[in-house]
Amino acid sequence: MKTQRTMPSKVSRDRVRSHFQEVYSLSREQVEIMLKSSAQSLTTFLSALEDAVDNGRSLPEIARLGHGLKGVLLNMGEEGWAEVARNLESSAAAGKSMDYGEIVAAIRLGVDAVLEESGL
Repeated sequence: MKTQRTMPSKVSRDRVRSHFQEVYSLSREQVEIMLKSSAQSLTTFLSALEDAVDNGRSLPEIARLGHGLKGVLLNMGEEGWAEVARNLESSAAAGKSMDYGEIVAAIRLGVDAVLEESGL
């Protein structure tokens, strides 16, 4: 059974830049470093989640990776996407059977502008 979820708006690099400047009071140069670092972290967690889901790894591992992804998204100021990751994490931790691959694919699509422009 598929659950229809409303996904947050796609992440934009400008929105993340603004968040880093406003919340962390970073210089432009520091913002760009943080943006690249965030893109690398997103790539790491999304790739690990895709691998875990595709290879039938344990739900506790999927929950752990979802937790890390949630942290990256919160650091970027993307509370809506962090909530999606939080739901993935809590569902996996509770042992719920669901299409985790679909959720991970939706998150990747939501953050693709950050990944594409970073060359990741």
